[in-house]
Amino acid sequence: AGTRAGASSSSPTGAAASAQAGGAPSASSQPAGSASEPAAEELSWVVVLDRNDDQPLGFKLQRIVDGSQELRVVGVLDGSLLARFNENQSDKARRVRAEDRIVQVNSVSGDMNAMRDELRKEAPKVHVRLRRPEGK
Repeated sequence: AGTRAGASSSSPTGAAASAQAGGAPSASSQPAGSASEPAAEELSWVVVLDRNDDQPLGFKLQRIVDGSQELRVVGVLDGSLLARFNENQSDKARRVRAEDRIVQVNSVSGDMNAMRDELRKEAPKVHVRLRRPEGK
C-alpha cells in the first residue's frame, strides 16, 4: 500500500495533501508545448486540480533514478481529485496514467524533491505539467 506524498521514501506514494476548503473539486487540462516543436509522439499537458474538500490529489509517485529530476506516476488513487479529473476528461490521451512523468508542479521544475514538496502544500489550486514518453 502506498503512503502519503509526505513520506520521504522512494516507493510509490499516494496523494500529496488534503484540502481545507469546502465545495466541489474541479479539474481542467491545458495543452502544452510550442508551435515550433516537431510533431512527435511524446505528449505534454497541464492538469489543474482544485482542492476544495478532503479528497487527496491522487498521484501515486516514484522517484526516477536516471538523473531526469522527474517524478514517475505509477498509479492514480481511486476516489481522488485526479481520478475525478480522468473520469471527466473527454480526451483519453490526456488522462493521467502509469508511466506518465511529472516535470513541473506550479512554478517548480528541475528538482524532484522540490516538486514533491510543492504537491504537499495546502495551496487551493495545483498546476501539474506532465509528459508521456514516446511509446507509453
